[in-house]
Amino acid sequence: MRIALLSCLLLVLVGCAATTPLVIGGLGVTEYAKFKADVRERAEACQASEQDLLPQSVKAISQGDAKHIIEVYLTIYRNPELPNNMKAESLYQIGLIYMNEYNEDRDDEQAVVYFNRLKTEFPSSVLCADVDERLAIINQRRDATVSFDADTLLAMRQAISERASSCYAEENALLPASIEAIAHKQAQKAINAYLSMVNDSKLSQAEREEALYQIALIYMNTQNVHRDDASAKHYFEQLLLKFPDSALCHDAKQHIATLEKRIEK
Repeated sequence: MRIALLSCLLLVLVGCAATTPLVIGGLGVTEYAKFKADVRERAEACQASEQDLLPQSVKAISQGDAKHIIEVYLTIYRNPELPNNMKAESLYQIGLIYMNEYNEDRDDEQAVVYFNRLKTEFPSSVLCADVDERLAIINQRRDATVSFDADTLLAMRQAISERASSCYAEENALLPASIEAIAHKQAQKAINAYLSMVNDSKLSQAEREEALYQIALIYMNTQNVHRDDASAKHYFEQLLLKFPDSALCHDAKQHIATLEKRIEK
């Protein structure tokens, strides 16, 4: 309810406020299409990075209009006639906007200011626990040795998406978790998880078969930066040895044949 009420009020305030045109006169059709695509991709990345951002906040960040939406939230916060839950939500949104990695004007210190203001003025708010989590993230960033700007992060996200698409195109038997691990260059973590499943006697045979199969598929996938054809062949052979009646054996044998050809080259 608090978000629905705030969203309605935001729509009114944003609709009444003057905004700066985002498209410069004379922009060609191709350039405009690319601009719209970039905004859409940035919005998707922004929302994925922080689920608590309201749609108006996501839109403002993706269009490079964060300062304007922050002023709108401040107007809500300063209005004495509005309930405290709306004011607290407004401060929360300001903090989220300032700390978001896709905000071109990101400012973690300002985010801390508004998060602390929320905790001080509205200590009983249900948002305080969420604020503590975001403050912890900001503290971790301070300790990090490497940081990336919004454009670099977006490019990284696009590269991950492309790698994931290539993974699936090459082998559609890969589970979503396997694809994500390969795309994020974290294949070994997924392999370790699958290995624990293989050795877990509490799991069904079908689950253990699938775990072995996924390990082999990950090792052989060409999008895996740590690809290891020999290891892939080993785990396919383990599948044949441990579960000779598995429905996966036929595909495993085909993959072994492919791997042998690759290893010979």
